[in-house]
Amino acid sequence: MKQSTNNSGILYIIALPIGNYSDISNRMIETLRSVEIIACEDTRVTGLLLQHLNLKKKLLSYYEHVEQNKSEVIIDHLLQGTDIALVSDAGTPLISDPGYVVVRKAREKNIPVIPVPGPSAVMSALSVSGMSSNKFYFAGFLPKVNNKLSEEIFSWKDKAGSTIVFFESGQRIKDTLQVMETILSGQKLFLAREMTKAYEQYLYGQIIEVLEQLSETVKGEITCVIEIPPKDKIIEEKYVQLAHGMMSKGMHRKDVVQLLSENLNLPKNQLKKILED
Repeated sequence: MKQSTNNSGILYIIALPIGNYSDISNRMIETLRSVEIIACEDTRVTGLLLQHLNLKKKLLSYYEHVEQNKSEVIIDHLLQGTDIALVSDAGTPLISDPGYVVVRKAREKNIPVIPVPGPSAVMSALSVSGMSSNKFYFAGFLPKVNNKLSEEIFSWKDKAGSTIVFFESGQRIKDTLQVMETILSGQKLFLAREMTKAYEQYLYGQIIEVLEQLSETVKGEITCVIEIPPKDKIIEEKYVQLAHGMMSKGMHRKDVVQLLSENLNLPKNQLKKILED
């Protein structure tokens, strides 16, 4: 293993399997065996992994609500020369999981931070989605409140031409996709559920098509990938309804186009085309 140049311990950021222990690498095992302490989200989950690997280690609970306090404990151990591994329950730490606080503090104190790369739900889903990965944005877990969710999805128009990856729970995925359908109607979506596990599932199609393929009760962990079209395609569905509503009340099409383009910063030529179709 690497040696620290300032007599401190080394903080290893170790990616763990996202659902299949067969994805464990030799380097993961060697690093877990070498450290004295493992900081983890759920000691029960990490304990099962260590049991599978026949390893016994001191576990330090490290999750969102204790991150600030526990990061100081970890830093103290590191400064005393103790090597520590930071893991999440599954996948790569810090990706919608705790960890950046202690990594930042370690960097500020010149404590070595070494990655031990491995599985990632984000990269795994993106790699099999069939969507462009030249430029992508990770949105993490989407807001639970509908108006906040709509705001988040509408904000994606500023990322036109890129691909969005996000996490969602089985309990909420249908509601989320229904909101998404009203804003991004017609767009292709890739949905990965329970990746690498016994009952993994992959769905691809327009948002409404994926919704229709989902069972009544959806369980498990879900990662979705969606390509964001040009801005005019994103706003089309929402504002065409608004425009038609204004016209149905007697407003001339030319005036509707002028009003919406000026007040909502929408492309005038595209609005004309939409209302002519």
